[in-house]
Amino acid sequence: MAIECSNIDYNKLQAIGIEERTKQVKEELSDIFLHKMIWDGKVNLILENARQSLDEEQEDILSLEAEIEAELESPGYIAQMDPFVIKHPFLVAQLVLGDDLDNFSQYGYSSRKDLANAVSAYCIGERKVIQKNREVYIWRQREYKNTVTLMDHGDMNVSQVNVEGSGVLMDPPRSGYGLKQDWSSFLIPILRYAQAIGEKDIPEIKNWQELIKELRRNTWGDDFSDFTEEELSLTMLYGRELSGTSDGNLKLWINSSILPHLNGRNLDILRTSETGDVEVPIFGHPQKFQKIANYVPEDIPHLVKANYQLYARSVNDIAKVMYWFNNVVK
Repeated sequence: MAIECSNIDYNKLQAIGIEERTKQVKEELSDIFLHKMIWDGKVNLILENARQSLDEEQEDILSLEAEIEAELESPGYIAQMDPFVIKHPFLVAQLVLGDDLDNFSQYGYSSRKDLANAVSAYCIGERKVIQKNREVYIWRQREYKNTVTLMDHGDMNVSQVNVEGSGVLMDPPRSGYGLKQDWSSFLIPILRYAQAIGEKDIPEIKNWQELIKELRRNTWGDDFSDFTEEELSLTMLYGRELSGTSDGNLKLWINSSILPHLNGRNLDILRTSETGDVEVPIFGHPQKFQKIANYVPEDIPHLVKANYQLYARSVNDIAKVMYWFNNVVK
């Protein structure tokens, strides 16, 4: 079961400084969600205070404790804390907001419970952001939450989740795609997309050297020297165009089944599908695709920065692509 904080709640919580508030209790949240531990430190103090009162909120906290204890007895372990926390949201909400839960109406909520639900959903859905996980890059744009993840062995996974609406989102619509190790086939179509819509010279592309040094924990070398034509050809660039910009047969693919396709000023990510409702000519014959993701110009800075941070090869491999794009492509 995947749980996400809706866009409406996310924006409300951003307005009250949720990032700083969760940062202050990052270790306690890690104990709850990673170590499945609620009997230590500040969290245990909340439990002790709950035992002194029998109101609905404190009963919710004690019910969470009872259900966790029962689960630890049989089957003897807790696979995931998310279902327990979202069912009983007040322990996490008190940890993050404390007495500020009383200000629910000021923050745009109809009850303490609604605010508590939103906080718990945020702590579940945004845990990688809270824990400063360096192997993911996450941003929200329009109705989507976008995530680029560095997987095992240098593989890449990209997901797009629909987070429109309000309240706690349970298993919201999600799609994704990935590739094996060589991320250039992800980065290059993004650059071609920027070129096609006249966004080639945005700061996130022009200032790539500075951003790589800022975002990348280990640059694996920092030689940004010029590259020969032979070296540039290794990036799979030559002779290939972004689908939707020309009728050429040599199109840029992310992998054998994933095709980026220009659609107006948007970039659609298409997957081959016999039942798809999108047709693209491939070697003169229409081929059916299903749209699995969609990006707008405002996504481009995040897409390139995700590559700068996570690209699973030497920084010099990124440099080959970026130097080519900024100095050779017209």
